[in-house]
Amino acid sequence: GEGPLRIAHYPGDASYYHLQGGTLLVTGSASRISLCIDGTGVWNVAAGTAMVTRIDVNGRSATGHGFLNVSGGVVRVGAGGINGIVPYQATFAGGTLSALAGYSVAVTSSLSGAVGPLRVDPNGQTIRWDAAVGGPGGLVVDGAGTLAMNGEYAAGPLAVSNGVLGGTGTVNAAVSVTAPAILQPGYALVAGPLTVSAATFGASAQFQPLINGTSSVLRVSTTNGLTVPAGADVLRVNVLNTSLVVGTYTLIDYEGSIQGGVDTNIVLY
Repeated sequence: GEGPLRIAHYPGDASYYHLQGGTLLVTGSASRISLCIDGTGVWNVAAGTAMVTRIDVNGRSATGHGFLNVSGGVVRVGAGGINGIVPYQATFAGGTLSALAGYSVAVTSSLSGAVGPLRVDPNGQTIRWDAAVGGPGGLVVDGAGTLAMNGEYAAGPLAVSNGVLGGTGTVNAAVSVTAPAILQPGYALVAGPLTVSAATFGASAQFQPLINGTSSVLRVSTTNGLTVPAGADVLRVNVLNTSLVVGTYTLIDYEGSIQGGVDTNIVLY
């Protein structure tokens, strides 16, 4: 299906929709925004709130070209997720990406950082970022629910200040986790591993590995890249399990020395 909101329907057309305030609702069960069908469709979100069941950054075929540009405001997406047929371009220069229901981001995206980091608020749901992410900009997870980073993230720093960062992908960037946020390799009882370049845990931040037959490992790829709280502060480790048996499980795979605190600052709860 397509639409009901189509931006650039016919070949040779170039159409633009600038959201600069107010609220856009495209929330029927089968509704979507189709950014281009056969022409060139551009959706610029600078302010306001968009609530959409599904976004197709290119809605039909290679004869069109879709552009999604988010620099501000809030885009809340439903179960249909964010999809696209090449060619398309999805750029987040800032703003907030949120959820009406759990969904997948299935388009290759760029974080430009032109306005600031992209804020991701899962809104109590699970957002599965299944495609690649690049660019110089960063990302902040700030809201209840889970961001499952399942693709390759090759952008700026990734900070988790509230909610859960999980997934089974590779984060080629530094990850920081501050209380009450949680780092949880894997998602939805699917074991990891989740690979990060470096991981820094703030005081009372939580690490929740899953043991489901095998352990869900956090892999830190940079030597000396694991930093835990120091002094009286601790990293709280809470093991989730559905089939825990007596044995040895690797929870964090790292090289070099722990930075900040020492291994006694890692406490099992």
